[in-house]
Amino acid sequence: MDSLQDVPESQRHEFIVRCIERICGYGSISAVLESVPEMDHSNAILLLQKITRTLRQYILIDNDIELDKDVEAVVCKMRNDLVEGLKNTFIEKQETLLDFDWKVNVVLESSKISKLNDLLVTLSFDIKDKPTIITECNEEELDNLIQELEKIKSHAHDMKF
Repeated sequence: MDSLQDVPESQRHEFIVRCIERICGYGSISAVLESVPEMDHSNAILLLQKITRTLRQYILIDNDIELDKDVEAVVCKMRNDLVEGLKNTFIEKQETLLDFDWKVNVVLESSKISKLNDLLVTLSFDIKDKPTIITECNEEELDNLIQELEKIKSHAHDMKF
């Protein structure tokens, strides 16, 4: 199942409403499944997951993405509930970064190649109620990480609740 076109047209609106209610936190999986009785449950859940990902991206990150016309019609009516539900879900599941540290290492040689002179950055993240996460990245990976963090920063400034 790839799209809402696989949902019978007579059940599509009800299915979308039940999905959005589930995303908002006051609907149930059983209500979603009951809205499409002849559809295989695993396909309905996969479609619910796809709709959830799309709407999270649409509401929290990028309002310019194109929504299915049926989804867009329901989102227009339920937008406030959807924004509030996603905001609450996002904030509840948000992990708290307590501290981070970094270190730059120069790899002078390895067992396979001598005289590498590669830079490796070690990043350590202390997250509340979780073990410390330690990762290493080379200069290119660090540049990619910085670019992604800049995108997040830009989107965070654009978010309006």
